[in-house]
Amino acid sequence: MRLNIATRLWLPTLAITGLLLAVGTAVSLRTAGQIQAAGEALRSAESKLYDAAAWRGLTQANVVRVVASLIGNDPALDAAMKPEIAETAARITEIQQRVDAAAADPQERAALDRIAEARKAYIAARESAGQAKAGGDAAAAKSLLADKVQPAVTAYLAAQQAYVDLQRAQTAAVRAASGTERMRSVWAVLAVVAVVITLLMVSTMLTVPSAGRWPAWSRWPAASATATWMPRWTAAVTTRSARCSAPWQRCATRCAASWARCGSRPSRSRWPAAKWPVATPT
Repeated sequence: MRLNIATRLWLPTLAITGLLLAVGTAVSLRTAGQIQAAGEALRSAESKLYDAAAWRGLTQANVVRVVASLIGNDPALDAAMKPEIAETAARITEIQQRVDAAAADPQERAALDRIAEARKAYIAARESAGQAKAGGDAAAAKSLLADKVQPAVTAYLAAQQAYVDLQRAQTAAVRAASGTERMRSVWAVLAVVAVVITLLMVSTMLTVPSAGRWPAWSRWPAASATATWMPRWTAAVTTRSARCSAPWQRCATRCAASWARCGSRPSRSRWPAAKWPVATPT
């Protein structure tokens, strides 16, 4: 089926318009989904990071209070520290439960297991030093503080810091993954633009057969369409030129004969207007 020129011009435009609408809709839906998924993942990672940092900070604050109460011999200081230690311990327990519930990654579970083991060792050392102090053996309490409590505190805080670093790395990974997905959308759009440009070039060559290969001006004399109409146009021009020049040639012949008879250039007055040849192109 042969299509007229209007259909051949509109068909590529409509096809490319439909393609752009479809791609634009798909990219919009994909981008919206990526933004929602990245937002949820980032909020979860940041929440875990905040809990891990708060957990470590409260643990360190409580450890300082415990060490101060073990070193000091002032009952008033012990009485002031005891409610603060209990309140901070309750907040630590709450955060720890939230962290345990949110941990689903195997690395997170392994880190939490190490923290639990370090916490048990710290609590055991703290209880031993506290019992020694309560029994009135201050020297034994200080010795346990230096030999048991301080190393346990260092291991406990190091395990919590490792968990904080893990959450920080996972948060950075979530941000990087979100950026990578958005760049994939950008590259997909660029690929679609390249396809559209290619389709435009192909449709142009198919719509205008004389274009053939690009650039068109480098091969137009050999185009099939030119080879068809050029001879006809040349013949028509030659025929019309011959028809138009014939009267003038006859006029020149008559003038030359007159000049030969008279021996001089004829004046216009010797030639009636009716005898002047008039060229009428046909």
